[in-house]
Amino acid sequence: MKEDDLFFAVPTGARKILNVKDSKTNSIIPKERYVMRLRSCLSCRIILSDQQFYEKGCPNCAHLSMEFDRHKVNSCTTTSYKGMISMLKPELSWVARYNRITDVTPGCYAVSVSGDLIYDNRSYEDEY
Repeated sequence: MKEDDLFFAVPTGARKILNVKDSKTNSIIPKERYVMRLRSCLSCRIILSDQQFYEKGCPNCAHLSMEFDRHKVNSCTTTSYKGMISMLKPELSWVARYNRITDVTPGCYAVSVSGDLIYDNRSYEDEY
């Protein structure tokens, strides 16, 4: 089994996805287009794709200002998280109260995240 193999769950176990084809053109879609690469914010634990963090930033943590800054997205989010909580009405959810995430945007949240939030106000534009 190679590291870049992709599997999906079925009731009888896991099966390897060999190729993903576009239903209209019947052409093979590159893996980068169908793998979501989910990340969790280290501050509020919301789970979004790395592209969503890059384009819109974190909906709960505007102070991190991750929009269009790949370095900040990578330093303020993590791929290392456990569990997932989906909430439509966080202010009414007992699960949200139990996990202390009641004042947040509706969405999917990690139960726990691994990593340290390193936040500083310096500009990263000079480093590139």
